Amino acid sequence: MSKKWRYNFELIMRHSNVLALESRKNHKKRHSSARKTLSFLGQIIDEIGKEPQNHQRNVRMALATRFFNHLLSQMLLTERGLFLDASNSSRSATETTAFYWLVCLDPSASSLYDASSSPRPVEIRKRLEELNIDVSELRDIYSHQSEVAHVGNSYDNMQIRWGKNNNAELSVGGGADHEIEKKSLNAIAAFILIFLRYDPNYKVSEPYKSNDS
Repeated sequence: MSKKWRYNFELIMRHSNVLALESRKNHKKRHSSARKTLSFLGQIIDEIGKEPQNHQRNVRMALATRFFNHLLSQMLLTERGLFLDASNSSRSATETTAFYWLVCLDPSASSLYDASSSPRPVEIRKRLEELNIDVSELRDIYSHQSEVAHVGNSYDNMQIRWGKNNNAELSVGGGADHEIEKKSLNAIAAFILIFLRYDPNYKVSEPYKSNDS
């Protein structure tokens, strides 16, 4: 393919790298918080690995690794302006969180990880509810993330830049958006507390609930 094309790989990667550098400059504190979150999660994986070997420990370590990779993907995609793809990573992190909760609370559920087909997220949530766990927060988060992930709705505008007179420019290879970047990076730093809520090695306060809700 001739280099004259605007969307050849080399030009897209150059554009992507510029977006990432600008994002890190414009969101220094949020990037720092996200990096610290991932470093802390890496320590958690190491700590699980030091526990006596058994099936639950192995599955917890695998799920924590998957969660780490989803958040890392969310961070890298966010800073490069690939917001729909970042949301898909975030949704997978939510699904992993529910599975991690269940394995922490019910070691026998570790066998689900080895099944020939993956249990549906709703099945994991039902099992958590049978343990008297409030899954409303996870369900709401996952529902919103799924809505964003579906093709052909208003969230597709995250990859379109509208100008005057209804002129639009497609963000091929990503595009900067200060507010979306801010929310996504904030979510990475906050998500670790949700993930660890039922981890036996950590004590995490239950989320505040207003009596008016």
